[in-house]
Amino acid sequence: MHQDLLQALAGVAVTLAGFSGVVFALGSRAEGKLSALEKSGLFHLLLTSFGVVIISLLIKTLLNSSMDETIVWRIGCAALGIFTMMGASRALMGEFGGSTVYAQFSHG
Repeated sequence: MHQDLLQALAGVAVTLAGFSGVVFALGSRAEGKLSALEKSGLFHLLLTSFGVVIISLLIKTLLNSSMDETIVWRIGCAALGIFTMMGASRALMGEFGGSTVYAQFSHG
């Protein structure tokens, strides 16, 4: 049951990554010139989607191994925590580092 859910999460994440690529390709960005705000938005959409895919597939693979299920879920939670902390620290560095991209997000 858990493995079906993890596979569904991975499928949805890949779909969202593809959708974000289509949105950026069909917009005015087709010329290949992205603003800093658009680059940041695309990066965060893809990073989040691929992070879900990687963590879901990691847990699914470990559940298929001979490891204890409790240990597998602990490893998955640790991987998710590390991924979240990395993303949050990148956002904080941009916010407090004076990045214009994050200033545009917060001030319109």
